[in-house]
Amino acid sequence: MNEKKQFIEDNVNLVYYLVRRYYPAFSRDDDIIQCGMVGLCKAAEKWNGSSKFSYYAKKWILGEINQELRNRNKHKVEISLERLLEENERNDY
Repeated sequence: MNEKKQFIEDNVNLVYYLVRRYYPAFSRDDDIIQCGMVGLCKAAEKWNGSSKFSYYAKKWILGEINQELRNRNKHKVEISLERLLEENERNDY
């Protein structure tokens, strides 16, 4: 257990690097960073040493981040300008 914990701590910078590289607009978004950390932990759990860890972990980290971004897009609600203006007119009276 301690070995995996140390292994994860040694590779934390990989998450920050990947977020800055592939998602620069989210580089200060704590939720995105946290998703990357979850991906790093999953990679450390499942890695069997058959390939270089950074290549293996990249898939898991980016996968978790992409899942979070997809979930965010599902919850977006589009509001038209006309609807906002109508509501504003009703509230003025």
